[in-house]
Amino acid sequence: MSVAAYEAEFTNLAEYASHIVADENKKARKFEDGLKYEIRKVVRPMRLPTYADVVDRALLVEQEIQESKKFTKNH
Repeated sequence: MSVAAYEAEFTNLAEYASHIVADENKKARKFEDGLKYEIRKVVRPMRLPTYADVVDRALLVEQEIQESKKFTKNH
């Protein structure tokens, strides 16, 4: 699942479990937990303070991974 698709699903489900994502830090950490390992291993050490920061960085990491795979495939 792409980060964008995961974010949409996370946002939808978070409405039903607001106690689990009660503040920005909890929401950010919970979102990190569900990221693909290759993205999570880059994002988690940054300890980004907000959910929006984590989503933005995860999208960038995902894009970088995709570009890297294209480059490797073509060379």
